[in-house]
Amino acid sequence: MDIKNWLRNKLQKWLGGAIELPDNPKSQRYTFINDDEAIRELNTYSYFVWYSGSSDELLNFYTDNMVQGFYKNPIYNRNNKNYFWALSVSEEKIKRTTSGIARAITDTLVNAIGYPKISTKKQYVLDTILNDNDFRTMMNQKQMPFTLVGGSGAYKIDINLELSKHPIVSYYDATKCEIIKVKDRVVAIVFKDYYTYGQKEYLLLDIRRVENYTSIVEYELYELKEYSSGVREQNQVPLSTLPDLKRLKAFQINGYNHLLAVPTEFFYDERGFGRSIYAGKVDLFDDLDQCLSQSANTVRKSTPIEYYPDDLLERDSKGNAKIPARYDRTYVKGPVNRNGDGTEVGEIKTTQPVLNFEQYSTEAISIVSMILNGVLSPATMGIDIAKKDNSDAQREKEKVTIMTRNNIIAKEQMIIAELCNILLAVQEYIDFPNKPNWEENDVTVQFSTFANPSFENELVILGQALSGNGISPKLYVDKLYGDTLTNDEKAYEEKYIDEALSKKQTAYSQFGDIVTKNSQLENTYDSNRNENTDMDGSRGVDGGVAKSNVANQR
Repeated sequence: MDIKNWLRNKLQKWLGGAIELPDNPKSQRYTFINDDEAIRELNTYSYFVWYSGSSDELLNFYTDNMVQGFYKNPIYNRNNKNYFWALSVSEEKIKRTTSGIARAITDTLVNAIGYPKISTKKQYVLDTILNDNDFRTMMNQKQMPFTLVGGSGAYKIDINLELSKHPIVSYYDATKCEIIKVKDRVVAIVFKDYYTYGQKEYLLLDIRRVENYTSIVEYELYELKEYSSGVREQNQVPLSTLPDLKRLKAFQINGYNHLLAVPTEFFYDERGFGRSIYAGKVDLFDDLDQCLSQSANTVRKSTPIEYYPDDLLERDSKGNAKIPARYDRTYVKGPVNRNGDGTEVGEIKTTQPVLNFEQYSTEAISIVSMILNGVLSPATMGIDIAKKDNSDAQREKEKVTIMTRNNIIAKEQMIIAELCNILLAVQEYIDFPNKPNWEENDVTVQFSTFANPSFENELVILGQALSGNGISPKLYVDKLYGDTLTNDEKAYEEKYIDEALSKKQTAYSQFGDIVTKNSQLENTYDSNRNENTDMDGSRGVDGGVAKSNVANQR
């Protein structure tokens, strides 16, 4: 029994017999598809091969599939058989060049998203668990890129007190796990681990599911067999067959209505699976590699060719001519032969073909632009950035990146929050197995902004808000420095700003008192002066004359 039949049988057992399909199996799109599941697996695996950025991996993949893979669905795979990489399998003396742009897109997008700030009321416990699992590396170098490439995947939470007193987190990509859904709700996740023991191969199925408000973990081990006819099958064997798996036992956590696993999907696929960020881009990846390979072979063909007489070459100790190297054309000239009038005979001639390289460069740029459509802005990849553009213009160019990033972050926040809640619950179960507390923890996941103003601009904007009492010193330091300072350094900065603001406020207050006193003195002087003026003015009819008389008297 193969893995797909096993899953179908398990589904019937869990779900009451009937299995809901994501699409009508009699629809037109299945006309030339013999096995939709096999095609999905083939496409998913091809995405990871493209992500590797290795020309050897690509050549090996298309060689294997030209021999056997594409013939499982020969009509459906007609276009794949005409790819540059597939056709070049039969060629031996050509240099194949891969751009590696698939990996560059994925890694650039992951770097643009960054690592979030995770907050909860049980901060110390959560930080301890995440640090114990090196979660930052796992998320940025496994979960996010592999989910983008494969379209889906899942975190698995294990309990192994021999390794750690905290929950153990592992990530499985789309090729190593099966996510089972009903009405777009995940009801089970099956993780696949492969082992070799005694010249035999084994497959361990780790099943996580929920039934009647109980979280269930089950294990099944299968021996893999492949016959000369190409037929593959799996036969179930006891877990004790492998010494490393003897400790594994099925268990359940009563009263806990969550899988000990978290699925990861960023983009929706109409067939119920997560959609890869490479979907619809593989044709263009192949076109770009074809263009670059043609360019590389054109450069090689344009190498200057030298024609030289054999008797002009340097000789070795046996008298054989030393042929110049392909790229280093230096050599020692031998004796010169002259004809009757004294001119040299057998001169060396160099020829070089005139080839068009510009067409390949232009075509490559055009293909790259099409690949990036709807995924990333060229500015994010460092392409076509005008130095005269200011920061606002640069951010305007990166709107595509921002929209893609926001969509991914919206899903990633939900994934991490759910994972952290489960980790805290499992830690509670480890510490208090008899009376665990299943309360939901309020987990906040915040990612930094992208294409934000420079530090200098932030300093000016936040400084104005701080001086105007618009924000507190604590928020000022958090916004300005983010994660670049430690908690102690932030505390020092907050204290320094508080003291500076207090001194400034004191100075303003003292200056205000001085101004007030001066103003009062001036008012008193003006008042006395006005009284004197009124008294002197009453002695004469003309006020102006009276004032002049007072002035003269002074």
